Amino acid sequence: MTDATQYEWDSAIDGEEGGGFTLLAPGEYSFEVTEFTRGTSTAKQAPMAKYRLRVFDDAAQTSVLECIILHSSFAWKITEFFVAIGQMKSSAEKEFKPNWDCVGAQGRVRIKVEPWTRDDGEVVQTNKVERFLAPVDLDGIDFA
Repeated sequence: MTDATQYEWDSAIDGEEGGGFTLLAPGEYSFEVTEFTRGTSTAKQAPMAKYRLRVFDDAAQTSVLECIILHSSFAWKITEFFVAIGQMKSSAEKEFKPNWDCVGAQGRVRIKVEPWTRDDGEVVQTNKVERFLAPVDLDGIDFA
């Protein structure tokens, strides 16, 4: 995998560099947080964490944008995300102060496929996060 390059306003752009989009089949995949930006949700007028995730398995990979709104109605999603990357031990943890800028963190995710309508009206399919998955605790399991 090659690293992405940030362009400047006067940069020359190589049209073959993009590599296209890979649609993953629904299922469970590994992910890595590759980018974090702060934003604001227009629906809730609340702060929003925007994460670019590299979602992958042995056969393929793609990039998925996931937005997490910092609002009590999304506490379940915040909890799922931070449990998945190992910052939070479990959803039963009483109080937790997340490190939102967690680029490089890894975990597991369940991906689904959803239709998406482009600006020109064309309907295409895209990958979306269905759930962030808690790490599997293999301690104490007898594989005999």
